[in-house]
Amino acid sequence: MNIAPARPRPSSLLLAPLLVLVAGCSELTDRGVVARAGDWTLTEDRMAVILVSAQPFPLDSGAVGQLADHWVAAAALSQRAAAGDSLMGSEAIEMVTWAARREAYLAADREDRLGAGAAVTSADAAAAHTEGSLRLVAQVFRGVGPEASSSERLQQQRTAERLLETIVGGGSWIDAVAESEDVVSIPSGGVMGLFGPGELPSTLDRVAFRLEPGQVSAVTQSGEGFHILYRPTFPEVEFQ
Repeated sequence: MNIAPARPRPSSLLLAPLLVLVAGCSELTDRGVVARAGDWTLTEDRMAVILVSAQPFPLDSGAVGQLADHWVAAAALSQRAAAGDSLMGSEAIEMVTWAARREAYLAADREDRLGAGAAVTSADAAAAHTEGSLRLVAQVFRGVGPEASSSERLQQQRTAERLLETIVGGGSWIDAVAESEDVVSIPSGGVMGLFGPGELPSTLDRVAFRLEPGQVSAVTQSGEGFHILYRPTFPEVEFQ
């Protein structure tokens, strides 16, 4: 099985519970809304896309709340610019440079803790990959919504079973991923991200942490639908 090289990232499907928590802790009462700035609205779906694009990003409510605050400030500045504001004040300059300043701070902190010459060799990476306390997990996903009928659910299950039979029979993993309904992970060969124990939903976590490199799981059902999990081998992900 060959997985197209791409940066691993958590699927936006797995971020929904966190975003519901963040939105629920805010003062907004509209379901599915994380933040507002003027007549601009940041939805949970859009926030999930931003988080996936921003990986690596700490997936906790505090960090996501800070990111929502940055979105509000940036949206407000955009609306001011559209209204003719020159945006030359210190507040505007600080806002548009926060990402670069944050990255510089993180780089300095990383160098202070690890040293300027810190590097991970290919052998170190291979050993960590095999040890597996943190592991990359890829999937083929067929979704089942809460309003799905029993016939629709059965059809999705049969589709997942057909795809698994094709993979086990020597078919291409990438071809199976092309039929996945997790559209965010498709460009990275189905890779959802790097996970430690307990970071995936419990059903998927148990399955993922039983897989050896190169192994594919049976069809696994979760609250969202049907999953085929795969643990990539090191050569497949060495340059990601």
